[in-house]
Amino acid sequence: MCKDSGAMYWRDARPRGKQRGITVQPPGKKIDIEWHRTFICDFDLWLILEGRAALVFEDGEQQEVNRGSCIWLRPGMPFDFIVAPHAPLHTAWIHFDLLGESGEPMDCHRVTVPPVVQEIRNIQFFEVAFRHLTTLKHPLREGSREVEIDQGDALLFALLCEYELAGCQPERMDQASLQYRQIVESVNSWLEHHPDRPVTAGELAKRYGYSLPHFSRIFRKTVGKSPTAVIIEARIRQAKRLLLDSTLNISEVAASLGYEEVFYFSKQFKKATGLSPLTFRKMNQ
Repeated sequence: MCKDSGAMYWRDARPRGKQRGITVQPPGKKIDIEWHRTFICDFDLWLILEGRAALVFEDGEQQEVNRGSCIWLRPGMPFDFIVAPHAPLHTAWIHFDLLGESGEPMDCHRVTVPPVVQEIRNIQFFEVAFRHLTTLKHPLREGSREVEIDQGDALLFALLCEYELAGCQPERMDQASLQYRQIVESVNSWLEHHPDRPVTAGELAKRYGYSLPHFSRIFRKTVGKSPTAVIIEARIRQAKRLLLDSTLNISEVAASLGYEEVFYFSKQFKKATGLSPLTFRKMNQ
């Protein structure tokens, strides 16, 4: 696990492919939140080849995915995945790590990645690339297959770059998109300057003159996260700073961030980072 206290942009890391394949899910199948929290321990990239499904987030918002939708998953992502009832869902997928300078897998919670779902324009390239990746055998780095696997990692990196660019098409940057990004940036700035003020997504929505459902859609579209997730991330970032740069004990850190119960703070911190506040401080001293 990387011991860097700050987040790293994903392009500063090196992807390493792991298991990959093509899966057919039956109509109506539901993969719930607990499955993601339990079984996804690295990054996943999914490409919908055929069929439809819906991502249902903790706040109740749904996002439909179909042919050409690509999904970048990280551990603990809070949503259910429900296949449409009328047809099976064909999905190509690959598990992968992002390696830091030491060559070790980075902590998934400390890497900044693009939004969860992107609509891919160059579907043919993605399908060919995914199908090529699924032809590589396991174990991934053994004997004469070393060169082929390195080529596979290069192809994976190209896929991830195309994934990110899918959300930056000029035609998508209309006035509404620019306005939404300004709102998100304003919220982030406010959260950074007021880490000690407990605030809910509903309160922020009211502050900016939106209903909570509309406010949530702005964040989903712009950064691929709910406003609640953004609030928690801002508080966790400040918690890391305090744990590393101050002599406050854990209870004092929690109180300075507006948490009424240190237990809840510790639980939320561990869920976000994979470490308890005390362990995080000890590992980074």
